[in-house]
Amino acid sequence: HSCPPCSCRVLSKKVEIPPRGIDPTVEPQTCDVQSLPACFEELNATSAEARQRAWFGSGLEEVVTKFDDATRARPTCADRRVILLGDSHSRMRTDQMWRLFHRRIIQLSRNRPEWTGSVSDEMVRLLDEVLCDGDILATSLASSLYDKSLFANIIEPSIQVAKRKSARVIFWPDNLSLSAPAFKCVGQDLPTSCGKSHSKVREEVEELQGTVEKYQNDTDVLIFHDLDHLCRDGFCDIYIPGTRTIAIGDMDHHTRMFEHFLQPFLCDSLLSAGFI
Repeated sequence: HSCPPCSCRVLSKKVEIPPRGIDPTVEPQTCDVQSLPACFEELNATSAEARQRAWFGSGLEEVVTKFDDATRARPTCADRRVILLGDSHSRMRTDQMWRLFHRRIIQLSRNRPEWTGSVSDEMVRLLDEVLCDGDILATSLASSLYDKSLFANIIEPSIQVAKRKSARVIFWPDNLSLSAPAFKCVGQDLPTSCGKSHSKVREEVEELQGTVEKYQNDTDVLIFHDLDHLCRDGFCDIYIPGTRTIAIGDMDHHTRMFEHFLQPFLCDSLLSAGFI
């Protein structure tokens, strides 16, 4: 029998905010649990392997079309795609989007210093050309780098393009920005000096949250809050709660392990919203 959508296989029972996983050692084998992806695999932050794997990255070059390639060769609409719009905070979602949708990923992204007026206009214009009915537009902003003009000049027009093209939108509005790079705090007792109080983080993301509130009840826009799965007991820290697995790789980029951990939760949200 097939397992329920968004199911994953429990390997670690340490996480404080567990996904809706299936534990093959406890629950009856009503489906092929061993074929499911792991919900979360712990990787101790003090190991050399953790340092090598912490930074987000992708081995998916064969299914990724980058910004410059998209400007030279317009992708066709024969297959539905996921378009990641933004900067490195959107690119860090590449692996997760592939695992959830198994669609070609188009990275319409530039590093933040390149977000000049002309590049902003080009990104929106290009999105208008490549976005097709049934595509997913996904965009993530770091709240520490948020400004109203960026939202008004790129994100807002892009959401309107998506709605006009009958595409759907995933938006992550509350990316955590640490007090110091995460690896400076590895080995410290909790809470570490890199983390922040949840109240402080709420203050930092308040303006961006307010900007996206207008889409809260829009059935074509899914707003997913990463902080719901990172902040515990009034504090947002460098680790996935309950573990010593690094969630933030530098100041404000998710590690691949944290993206992996978030996947079942995002999958449930996508399923409830009818995106998958």
